[in-house]
Amino acid sequence: MLKVLKIPNWKSIAPFAFYLNPLDADITIVRKSLLKMHKLGPLRMKYIIENNLELQKETMDMVKKDGNAQWLVGDELKQDQFKFFYDTTKIIYDSVLREKLVALDKSVLETVLP
Repeated sequence: MLKVLKIPNWKSIAPFAFYLNPLDADITIVRKSLLKMHKLGPLRMKYIIENNLELQKETMDMVKKDGNAQWLVGDELKQDQFKFFYDTTKIIYDSVLREKLVALDKSVLETVLP
C-alpha cells in the first residue's frame, strides 16, 4: 500500500492523483484513529476490530481504495499503461470528438480509440 504512494511525482500526474489522493487521505484517517485510540488508553479503546465499528469502516474504505490503486498503478508496467491510456484519451477528449467520446459513440470507440 505504501509502495504506490512512493511513486515519484504522483501528485502531479492527473490519473495517479485521482486514485492515490483518496488512498492517502484514508491512510491518514486510519492513522489518526489509531493514535487517538492509543492516547485514550487501554480502558477506553477497543482492540477487537469486530467491536470497533468506526475503525472497521475506516479500514474497509482504505482497503477498497488500495485495491483500486494496486489494480491501476501497482507496478511499473501498470503505471505506464494507465498513463498512456489517459494521455491518449485526453487527446481525443480535447479535440472536436469530445461530444462523441462522452456520448460513447460507436465510431469513436471502435475506430478512433483503438
